[in-house]
Amino acid sequence: PCIVPRGVKAAVARFAPQFVGFAQQDAQELMAYLLDGLHEDLNRVRDRPYTEVPEHRGRPDWLLAAGGPAGSPPPRPGGGWGPAAESL
Repeated sequence: PCIVPRGVKAAVARFAPQFVGFAQQDAQELMAYLLDGLHEDLNRVRDRPYTEVPEHRGRPDWLLAAGGPAGSPPPRPGGGWGPAAESL
């Protein structure tokens, strides 16, 4: 499934009249509007659910970001996690 830009523009235009029609709008103006709306919605949440911090078991962030659990095979076909990782 894909998102058609025309549909996004129409959805935004329902709530923000400055985006109605075919006037050229700045991308920064659109992002500022969307982020402000997201910020407002997030501030309405009263009870935030508790989430546990995942156990990292001493593994560095780069290894967690690569999705490599302890003892997993390296992601590169040439072997190893790469020069930067192997120097650690």
